[in-house]
Amino acid sequence: MTALARILFGVLAVLGVSAVSASAGGPPGGADDIVYRFPETHNPNPIAGRLYLQPIGAHDDQVVDGLHVDVSVNSYSEYNRRFHDGRYGPGEVDPTQGVPAPDLLFMNGNTFQVTISQGFKIRGFKVEAGAIVRSYLERENSEMQVFLAAFHSVGDNSPGHIPPPGQSWNGTLGGQQTVVIGKDGQIYLTTAELYAKLQLLEEKEWIPNLSIKLSARIPLSGLPFDSWGAGVSVGLSKKIFDWLTFIGAASVQYQDLNQGSFNASNLSVHPWTYDLFGGFVVDPGAPGGFYLTMGFRYSSVRIEYSSNPDSADPSYILHASLNYQLQSGWELYFFCSEEIPQWDAALEPDFIAGFGASYKFKSPPKPGLPHPRHE
Repeated sequence: MTALARILFGVLAVLGVSAVSASAGGPPGGADDIVYRFPETHNPNPIAGRLYLQPIGAHDDQVVDGLHVDVSVNSYSEYNRRFHDGRYGPGEVDPTQGVPAPDLLFMNGNTFQVTISQGFKIRGFKVEAGAIVRSYLERENSEMQVFLAAFHSVGDNSPGHIPPPGQSWNGTLGGQQTVVIGKDGQIYLTTAELYAKLQLLEEKEWIPNLSIKLSARIPLSGLPFDSWGAGVSVGLSKKIFDWLTFIGAASVQYQDLNQGSFNASNLSVHPWTYDLFGGFVVDPGAPGGFYLTMGFRYSSVRIEYSSNPDSADPSYILHASLNYQLQSGWELYFFCSEEIPQWDAALEPDFIAGFGASYKFKSPPKPGLPHPRHE
């Protein structure tokens, strides 16, 4: 059983109380005012994650009216047993390092994210504009690393995926050892993203919610591989039953990255990439309050070693989140994701866990009209 599966069983037990608590926590306007969150799908991998724009967001299916602020933090740990440059097999000596060439990269860190958006109407169309800022804190040792090492040593009878003494923990790229993450305890990279979203359809009868979003990544650090990017994403949602909603999203993005962005000559860098996501929202009891989202993401390869085409594969990732909406406009959420190593050698963290909070500022009632909470 995977770590994510164990957590999900615990989450389902918590959801058993949702039928009682939902009526006290749901939004004041009823089911029509609920905008469910997608689970967090951001990939913080130092090579094929944070260097690329990733447009799919928490509310890609709908415009969120009014001013909305969202803050989250997560912890991640990653090992990849196949991403090396192909010149040396596991255990063979790499003369540039003077130690046996590692057959895995192990990376740990935290991601801090702040999103601010404003939803409004233009000529009858719902529009949303927003900005996302993310910072990445590198950690040589982390609680998540210890957990995963212990989990895998029990789960597959291995000693745990921690590099032995002498192996470098920080990620490198290519024969020239391009360092793409920083020192332990250092915020190495902060990224900015701007977006504009238009709601094309609103759910009714057989019609789903459908939105389209244009996104742009703005380089901030001045590093050669911190480049601009642009992408488009579409998101949709459709209620199947009162307690079950389908959610989905797809994105295509271009990132201004190529081999010349790195000091290595043996890389294949893909500027055009795409992502697909599909999943469900489970909301038992009264609408709102506690609800669970879960889904599956497929992402195309970003960067690989040209001398070792098997050094990276597309990503197959499971995502889940437990959310709680309050009448006051707050929403609290816990999220996690797990890469499926049996299927691929993706440049994704093995496991991510985090939490966050969002607040939707309420618009004052129009003159002469009662406040929605008192209708």
